[in-house]
Amino acid sequence: MDSLLFKRVLRGLWVVLAGAGLLLALYVLLPLIYPLLLAWLLAYLIHPLVLILKGFKLPGWLAVSLSLLFYIGGTALVLTALITRLVKELIVLLQTFDLHTGEWRDLLLSISRNASIQNIINQINQFYHENPGYHDTIDSNINRTTETVGNAVTELITGFFNMILKLISALPSLGTILMVIVLAAFFLSTGWERHNA
Repeated sequence: MDSLLFKRVLRGLWVVLAGAGLLLALYVLLPLIYPLLLAWLLAYLIHPLVLILKGFKLPGWLAVSLSLLFYIGGTALVLTALITRLVKELIVLLQTFDLHTGEWRDLLLSISRNASIQNIINQINQFYHENPGYHDTIDSNINRTTETVGNAVTELITGFFNMILKLISALPSLGTILMVIVLAAFFLSTGWERHNA
């Protein structure tokens, strides 16, 4: 009975170690494998167009090159149109903000001049002046609150600019990966019939 239990524990330990090894291998190898997977997917997507172009008696390398140019050019065109549309919408949004800034300022001023709001502000001022013992507590709480809000806004703006900086600094490596993907897709597509026959 002990031998059976020992074998089961050993088998379970073997499965856990094999699973951990597989996950570690995926974690380490994924940056090397995903460009090839994307290249295979691109070669798979352009294969029908390659077959059509080969039907016009074009050589294989030219059919693959034209297909890649068509797909990559189409993708670049769509992305350019999307980015242009996004920029136009942001410009319209900024113009809308400029048009309504005066209205929002007037609305905030009218809310702050409301009798009930003025009553609350007067009560706070009266409490502050009648209780000098609370001045330090109130002042320190106000300072902490403004410091917290200031830090949050600073972190938000810093995070946004850091994200832009990381995106710009990642462009060279992204370009290299795209070149590897396109070249691998070219070579996979030129030999598609040999490997998938």
